[in-house]
Amino acid sequence: MTLSEKQRRLIETAMQPGVHRTITAMCAEAGVTLRTYYRWSSDDGEFRAAWEDAWRGSLGRHLPGVVAAVVHKALTGDMRAARLVADMAGAITRQSHVSIEVAVRREAERVAAEMGLDPAEVMAEAEAILREGDL
Repeated sequence: MTLSEKQRRLIETAMQPGVHRTITAMCAEAGVTLRTYYRWSSDDGEFRAAWEDAWRGSLGRHLPGVVAAVVHKALTGDMRAARLVADMAGAITRQSHVSIEVAVRREAERVAAEMGLDPAEVMAEAEAILREGDL
């Protein structure tokens, strides 16, 4: 069985960028009732799988930008962001130590260029923030 036109339209609507988009709003935009969405989600495995794939894809597309913004805030002195970076680094390190190092290094270099600072000094500060255990 394949997805219906309305199911495809709802999934396409859900994949559009936006902040604070609710399922209710996405359903209204796609011309699908909320009741129908919940029925599809519970009874239609193909729709449920396509919806979950779209959700994971959306998260994957936005996550690098979110991480870069948080690292930037941490590097400019925001201690709450620094704590979050440290927490993220721990979680990401378990998955891929190289990925976080590359992301932090790139962001440190970007911030250094933007602020007219020495990239090595900014990177050293970022590494110190990541190592700090009592943020």
